[in-house]
Amino acid sequence: MSLLRILASKSAGSMLLTAEISPPRLYQEMDRIVGIARRLRALGLDAIAVTNSTGGSYKFSPWAIVEDIQRAMGHVPLIIHLTARDEGSARSVYYHLHEMSLKGVRDVLIIRGDPSPGNSKLFDSYRFTTTQLTEMVAGYRAGRLLDGTESDPLRDLDVFSAAHPEYPERSLGRHFEFIKRKIDAGTNALISNIVTDVDVFARYRDRAHGAGITVPILPSLLPLTSERRCEFLSTQLRIAVPAAAREKLAGRDRDSAYAAGVDDMRHNLNRLRSEGAQGANFNVILPSDADAVVTVVGGLDAKI
Repeated sequence: MSLLRILASKSAGSMLLTAEISPPRLYQEMDRIVGIARRLRALGLDAIAVTNSTGGSYKFSPWAIVEDIQRAMGHVPLIIHLTARDEGSARSVYYHLHEMSLKGVRDVLIIRGDPSPGNSKLFDSYRFTTTQLTEMVAGYRAGRLLDGTESDPLRDLDVFSAAHPEYPERSLGRHFEFIKRKIDAGTNALISNIVTDVDVFARYRDRAHGAGITVPILPSLLPLTSERRCEFLSTQLRIAVPAAAREKLAGRDRDSAYAAGVDDMRHNLNRLRSEGAQGANFNVILPSDADAVVTVVGGLDAKI
């Protein structure tokens, strides 16, 4: 079942919960990825998102771990990331969609993708914009290819695009125009970048609604378990971290900082729920992040 069908079946007050896992950089690290999936299995998450590797690694595609995740998670629905960075031809896009049809994957998130560090001109494509990729995927969903020929439709396919609550107020008008183009091209819902401040997300969602964007917007959460992680979000991803969250981590040892990060994520998830968010996507980078998700989600009441 596709993710949006699962969302539509949720009772009032319930949230759609997903987690996001990145392929390893080395094959020897595959056991670590499978171990993360097994940590999350008991939670009964609605889906697992499989990324194209944080930092732009070109060594593994999402398909490198799809079957391992399916075995570890008991065939939980999967969301595959498709990036403009990696797709140099329509043939490559159609290959991914064909693999989705074979493996029962019915959700795809189309994003630009981070450039490969230091090697972007050698390894990255960026031939297509995300809107063009969305048009291709939507065409395939309807059974229509770029050359005008027909193929078997994949009608129960959900197409997600990225949302960016971290964008400054002055940029939102232009940003929402791009999102509306993607929706016109075939996007069904949005998954946001990491949310560290629920008030910022709520303002972004309300502004999006005011701009005529009515598709679901699912916020992403990452446990803030170290000052280093906060610094990375601020300097590398340009996602502001509230001063209160930073202050809770200042001077703490590793275990104490982890506990503070778990409490912060629990607080943010409960706030998102009270603000009417339809779901949440947990970014899982390290095994300790999976443990944080297990702690937070495992402690929620049944209505979630």
